[in-house]
Amino acid sequence: MSPHITLGREVEPYRGFADVQKQVKLENLTVQVKAISLMESVRRGRNLIYRPLFVQPLKDKSFY
Repeated sequence: MSPHITLGREVEPYRGFADVQKQVKLENLTVQVKAISLMESVRRGRNLIYRPLFVQPLKDKSFY
């Protein structure tokens, strides 16, 4: 599994961010993050194809 955050899918641009933010539920969770990727998803029929647009590796905390 590759944990991710979806920023938008079938976006409704007329809704304000505050309205969307109220619907987001977050859990207290600790995870190790090695990189942040900006992905594009393109629908091909019933499937979503994911393509990385940008990847930023993160430094290991042990370096600090």
